[in-house]
Amino acid sequence: NQYIYTIHGDTLYTNLYIGSELTTKLGGTDVAIQQESNYPWEGKVSLKINPAAEAEFGIALRIPSWSQGMEIRVNGEAMNTAENIEQGYLVIRRLWRAGDVIEVHDPMEAHRIYAHPSLRADAQKVTIQRGPLVYCLESIDNGEPLSSISLKEGSELPAAFDETLLGGAVVVEAEGLRVDKEGWSGELYSRVKAPVQTVKVKAVPYYLWGNRGSGEMKVWIPEASV
Repeated sequence: NQYIYTIHGDTLYTNLYIGSELTTKLGGTDVAIQQESNYPWEGKVSLKINPAAEAEFGIALRIPSWSQGMEIRVNGEAMNTAENIEQGYLVIRRLWRAGDVIEVHDPMEAHRIYAHPSLRADAQKVTIQRGPLVYCLESIDNGEPLSSISLKEGSELPAAFDETLLGGAVVVEAEGLRVDKEGWSGELYSRVKAPVQTVKVKAVPYYLWGNRGSGEMKVWIPEASV
């Protein structure tokens, strides 16, 4: 709990969204906090606030740097996340009663991340991020060589939970292109560009790579405008 929560004065800072329970003292009274979360697969988090007696104190919720459109409600009432931001946290100060509930909803849509044009190794390439997780391609899902694969520019990035993947994880699939080696002339160089074929590209969370045998892995992927 020392990593999940931090207390400064009469304010409890929620640093991580992890299912947990905490009993502490805030506003001069004992307070039990119960957090329910399925991060990082889902963006819904619930915090039940149960002070032993009515008390005024603060609950601060971290706004991740990657987050866009986080919604926070207290007992169903929407909070203005553009106000009361202190060093990346939304601070809610009020009179709390037993049974009060904070609900957090953070959109978990997969999106593209591009590298700075001056970053030579990754220029003109893209990687996939969903929530706090960066994704990668593995050859076990996409075949080898991974250098022959590119993502179609503007293609959708549908995500789905795969319960068979190393205990369960959300995977992302997208329309991509693969160089058709069978259509190559056979020479080392050619005046004719290699043909490509449309394929499904599967990306898995980066932290899971290397757990299904040896093979290639790639984070930054070329993007094709075709």
